[in-house]
Amino acid sequence: MRKTMMVAAAALMASFGAAAAADLGGYRGSTKDAPVAYGPARSWAGLYVGASVGYAWGEGEQLTEGTLKTDLDGAVYGAQIGYNFQRDNVVYGVEASFNGANLEGSEFGGAVTSELDWYATAVARLGYSFDDMLVYGFGGVAWGDVKLGFVGFESEETHVGWTAGLGVERALSDNFSLRLEYAHVDLGTEDHFKAECDGCEGSAEFDVVKVGVNYKFGDRHDALK
Repeated sequence: MRKTMMVAAAALMASFGAAAAADLGGYRGSTKDAPVAYGPARSWAGLYVGASVGYAWGEGEQLTEGTLKTDLDGAVYGAQIGYNFQRDNVVYGVEASFNGANLEGSEFGGAVTSELDWYATAVARLGYSFDDMLVYGFGGVAWGDVKLGFVGFESEETHVGWTAGLGVERALSDNFSLRLEYAHVDLGTEDHFKAECDGCEGSAEFDVVKVGVNYKFGDRHDALK
């Protein structure tokens, strides 16, 4: 999975580079004959839906008999839905995502385990459009299902925390776009092993890189009409 993600990310970045080079070198006539710019050629505004796949790595922590940590890593995959607004080149909006996850980790011969099966996010986004490209940042709320194991005992709780990250998106056509995104997800600390332990806690946080495709409803050239 990690190798596949690296190849996909490299291909996406090469596509971004080719687009930038074309924009810089596409016109070599005189300034007298140069076309007049009328603002952003494409509109990012409107409703969109999409899907993504990626790789995550991080750490689970238990506060039971001292502080016990486990490394987490594995695949993530999910869907997103969002809505963008646009003023000139500034793009802003909201997005919600739900992601399945296969993050697992163990220490001490399997006596201490951490697992994450899913997580979801609700974020605000702010970006800047360069015609077919959009660079953006985001931040908001994250929650997910964290499972912890300690010497045969198991505990499962829904955690609530935060997420923030950066992304770049390239329009492939009037409706489809491809994006590369990095995020840090901190699911915070919750009480665990409530029946066996008073005051025992657990936490989980991880970094994730995802490649995704979006479908935008409506015409990307609406802003020019």
